[in-house]
Amino acid sequence: MRKTDQAQYPFPPPVPECPKKTRSYEVDDDDENLPFSEGIRNAPIPHEFRVPKITPYTGKGDPLDHVNTYKTEMSLRGATPALKCRAFHLTLSGGAKRWYNKLAAGSIHNWPELKRTFINYFSSGKPASAPVQRLHDIRQAESEPLQSYLSRFNEEMLFCERITDAEALSALKGRIEHESPILGETSATKTPPHLTNWWN
Repeated sequence: MRKTDQAQYPFPPPVPECPKKTRSYEVDDDDENLPFSEGIRNAPIPHEFRVPKITPYTGKGDPLDHVNTYKTEMSLRGATPALKCRAFHLTLSGGAKRWYNKLAAGSIHNWPELKRTFINYFSSGKPASAPVQRLHDIRQAESEPLQSYLSRFNEEMLFCERITDAEALSALKGRIEHESPILGETSATKTPPHLTNWWN
């Protein structure tokens, strides 16, 4: 190296930095073939995210039970609606996974739409049961916020016909793990306010 070069470059030239590696998440098989809108496909995935370990849904049984279990687990992880969409197929297998793979690309625009499409398609596999009994089967998880439980309960009520507020209230109070001042003010002998007023 010439002296003039040494004077101009007293230190060795910097070595270009290698691009930092980012953690890969096996959430999507192929972004181009996903049934989601671009906004959902581009939604960020938290570095610490872990897919909930729940029994895969095969297409048999009550799809609403599977959705409620999945939604509760994802809510406890702080998942956004978009992330609920992207990770949902990982909880499916068999016929349910084949159903997911046949969804048209870009046909799902939000979590409620995916949930509704899934439930409507597999609703014929739901076991027959009395509406009131279905409500009694919904229980608040130990660490589940009351608002989350009420939301799940409200969704189940949409599938129940000819059920009174008093019957729904009885089922609701019997499955809450923690005391609620709102529910405590309403006795079974009094006419309760409409249930939807509690979570609107």
